[in-house]
Amino acid sequence: MDRRDSMRRFTSKLAPANTRRILRDRFVRYLPVMRQGAAPWTANLIPDEQLLDLLLNVDIASGSDIATARATYDAALPPQGGEPSFDAVIAAGWLRVVWGRLATPFEIDQRARAALGDNLTALNVLLKERFKEKFAFREAVRGNAALASLVAEIERGDKAPNSVQSQNPDWVAARLWDRALSATASRDAELRQWVDRWRLLNWPSLVAHKVWSEAAANAFREAALVRLETEPGLTAWEETRTGFLRQMSLRTGQQPDASERYVPALPETLLDRALWLNNLRLEGAIAGMMAASEDLAGIIRLVLADIDEQEFSPAPNPVFKRLMNAAVSRPEILVVVLFRVRWSPALLADLLLHPATSALACWLICEWPGPSGAFDQELRAKDDRVTKGMAFGDAVSVLGAFLEEGSIPSAEAAS
Repeated sequence: MDRRDSMRRFTSKLAPANTRRILRDRFVRYLPVMRQGAAPWTANLIPDEQLLDLLLNVDIASGSDIATARATYDAALPPQGGEPSFDAVIAAGWLRVVWGRLATPFEIDQRARAALGDNLTALNVLLKERFKEKFAFREAVRGNAALASLVAEIERGDKAPNSVQSQNPDWVAARLWDRALSATASRDAELRQWVDRWRLLNWPSLVAHKVWSEAAANAFREAALVRLETEPGLTAWEETRTGFLRQMSLRTGQQPDASERYVPALPETLLDRALWLNNLRLEGAIAGMMAASEDLAGIIRLVLADIDEQEFSPAPNPVFKRLMNAAVSRPEILVVVLFRVRWSPALLADLLLHPATSALACWLICEWPGPSGAFDQELRAKDDRVTKGMAFGDAVSVLGAFLEEGSIPSAEAAS
């Protein structure tokens, strides 16, 4: 009996949750990653409670908010006309709207600023204004003697809110969610407000089930998943390919047909589509795509961090399964998941135990980079090949079981 048959028979006797735990343990041991710590923030520190009070009582008006951006654009249109409407500029691909905010890839932004001349002056005005934010503080902090001078500095523009930190920004971020929860407000609106404030803290990492009560954690997960599942700005595969062609056309000044040879046709299987996203020719377009959905990418990272730390869970984790069902049809979600999984081998167990993504997990293991280092490179590389082979054997045994029971298409396994 070979090792894969042995592993398949062993896991078939276990409850799925136990199989998940075993695979998580084995993948963490077999697939090492390089860990890098972030430098601590040491400037402009204020007490945690003060920073929390400050952020709970600020309203943030973004220049990229769709209503604000439309008003900015319309006000900049020349009186004599001759320029496209705000909606026409979006339809042409110069701008994208994701979660109510305006975005444009860096390359398109630069093309617009450098080459449009006088025929799209309103767009140029908007591109310069879209990063501006206004901060309006409530009386609760205006009357706070410890914060009054800081509030005045921020409102005058002398200090940026994200330049002020505390010793425990993750604690502040956690309290910004659970202390702001309301029984009547829209969860989506609360999530939008929380992300705007979380960004001012420079995106500290959180693990939902460790920092919140069960109710607060569930509220966050549900709000995040609903937004990811329903956000109209996250396009499907064919729309994403069309968007890439449009971006290349705007960047080069050529017709979209001229870019067809640089953007391959979409393959059928999920694994081949992941490889399609790995095409170096699409690197710039994908970077622009991710910049447009930065807030949602941050939410995905938090959802995955929560799953990563859950040792005891059904297999696959229900939240992970729901997230991956969205990722199968929305490539922007898939890109973030693939990047995050490469730094967290424990997540491979959930990816592998979800039939729709099982082949994808096998490919990731095969491509696992391993940590780099200056010492014992040859010995480490040899050990990494051995352990990677063991992890791949485990993964293929699970994939084979899914194939035998007919829960995955044969084309996906063959790819």
